[in-house]
Amino acid sequence: MGGLFQGDGLPRAGGAGRARRWRSFASRVAVLTAVLIALVLVVPARSDAPAPEPTSAPEAAEPFHMPPPPDGVRGVYVTGALAASPQMDRLLDRLAGTEINTIVLELKDELGRITFRSSNPLAQAMGAVRGELGDLRALVDRLHRRGFYVVGRMVAFRDHRLALQRPELALKDVQGNIWRDRQGIAWINPAQEEAWAYLIDLAVEAALAGVDEIQWDYVRFPTDGPLDRLVYPEGIRREETIAAFLAASRQALRPVGAYTSADLFGFAALTRGDMGIGHQLEVLAEQVDVVSLMLYPSHFPPGALGLEDPDRAPYETVLRSLKAAAQRVDRRKLRPWLQSFSLRNPYGPQEVWAQILAAQEVEVSGWLLWNPSGRYTTPRQLMGSTAPVQEAALQRPVEKEGVDEPRG
Repeated sequence: MGGLFQGDGLPRAGGAGRARRWRSFASRVAVLTAVLIALVLVVPARSDAPAPEPTSAPEAAEPFHMPPPPDGVRGVYVTGALAASPQMDRLLDRLAGTEINTIVLELKDELGRITFRSSNPLAQAMGAVRGELGDLRALVDRLHRRGFYVVGRMVAFRDHRLALQRPELALKDVQGNIWRDRQGIAWINPAQEEAWAYLIDLAVEAALAGVDEIQWDYVRFPTDGPLDRLVYPEGIRREETIAAFLAASRQALRPVGAYTSADLFGFAALTRGDMGIGHQLEVLAEQVDVVSLMLYPSHFPPGALGLEDPDRAPYETVLRSLKAAAQRVDRRKLRPWLQSFSLRNPYGPQEVWAQILAAQEVEVSGWLLWNPSGRYTTPRQLMGSTAPVQEAALQRPVEKEGVDEPRG
């Protein structure tokens, strides 16, 4: 496809130097700006109407699966509400003619809600099936016909509904009560193989509907809340537990033609340990086809990566993180999530494009843009003038004095 993110408009390692890339930055951003503006989406309000009744399991005919695009995955995340609305066709029309070739669909969220019409008996009994996507196979077929690789995002162990409905599967506190994180959400115990079976059954069901890849999010142990009151089974090894789940998932999904990937904290690229949550890069990379490090510059603290403020240095933040990761695992296994939202600082086209340039420089297998609401917007004041873009592009990041790039 041509248009946005054209292959000959992206930097290649071993080509012209970084200075040339930055000098041509403004012209590239002009193209990016046009399409990011076109991605302004109005996400419909969540309906309180009951979900449609689940239908029978997908028909037995073997589903069609697309392989990952050979020139790299370049995708955007789409919420269940957006995918189920008339706005979805508008989004697809606006993506036509661009190099966005992948849609990441929300299939299961952290509250345990399932967006497709699952026939899983436990999911139905718990009332977990919202089903707003309707016929998942029909939706996936529509995306395939338009040339999109389809990734299904499924939240793993942060599952409020399953934890409450099946407390024997939930993480517990020191008093034996269901433990909850800082937001009041309950988790299932990552070591519970019965919980694995539920999650993997849902993933296989989605794959049989034609979803090309299952991407596991929250595939870890908790990071926030009253962690000192959390009780784990004696002798549990977190990284081995997460790796075993991912291995079981891949073993089940390969026969039905689906790839697997896992979302990892960005800091997994910078530390050799598992950070106490099971995210050990080398161990997990062996059990999936692709690792998606969440390299949101706003999530890196001051001083990280030797940068005074990583949030104001999106290019260097992503570049240094991916270079560190590529020294430890095959770069073809790396496909980062990039920040397409504003948190501490406004993020417009130059910040998004800077991250893409960094990923392209390290020659990883692609990239995904994340916006939690499914809105991909850009500040309108940048339209009609490349001066702010050029100025931002030429600014060098401020190094943190006395701080070296982390080496694990």
